[in-house]
Amino acid sequence: MRGLLTLACASAAVASASAFLVSTPCAPSSSSAAAAGRLACRRAMSMSKGFGEPPPPKKVKAPKSEKSIQRDAAAKAYEEMSAAGIPEYNILIKPAGTDDYLPAGVMAVPRSQQVSEAIFEQEENLKKAAFRVYDKLAAYDEFEYGYTLKMFPDDPVTPIEKRAPSTNPVGKFFEGLLSPVNTAGMKGPEINPPPK
Repeated sequence: MRGLLTLACASAAVASASAFLVSTPCAPSSSSAAAAGRLACRRAMSMSKGFGEPPPPKKVKAPKSEKSIQRDAAAKAYEEMSAAGIPEYNILIKPAGTDDYLPAGVMAVPRSQQVSEAIFEQEENLKKAAFRVYDKLAAYDEFEYGYTLKMFPDDPVTPIEKRAPSTNPVGKFFEGLLSPVNTAGMKGPEINPPPK
């Protein structure tokens, strides 16, 4: 009887001790979960960093090129002019003698300056921008330009011709008066001011 009692105590001790055991994914407690445990163990081991070589450092971004810095400065100047209410124009380009215009960029041109003068001042930059988008244009030598107001892109394209800039101040004044005006962002005077 004593042997039976010892056996019962030993089995009770093992049962109570197994209650404190924690099964880990790498050591499953039952044979039915052995496959799932091995899979979880592999996943856990693959996620660990280990003692191997550290990964190579991340590549540092290359500094911006001079042209990229110039483009960023021009974009900032354009945004400032646009915010100030200066008229914006879609600039279009086409090879000489063809019919279809292609967009070359957007310009904000002060009312005191003719659009054609502004386009020909920036002709090289417009060509470079157009060549970046339409690489087949680089095969042509001569181009024609046109523009539309950005507010009205469906208006017909106004073609421009290269001419000498005007030096007549009276003529410039009247051209500035007659140029299209963008008043979308401007505040006008109040007709009936509120009483104070």
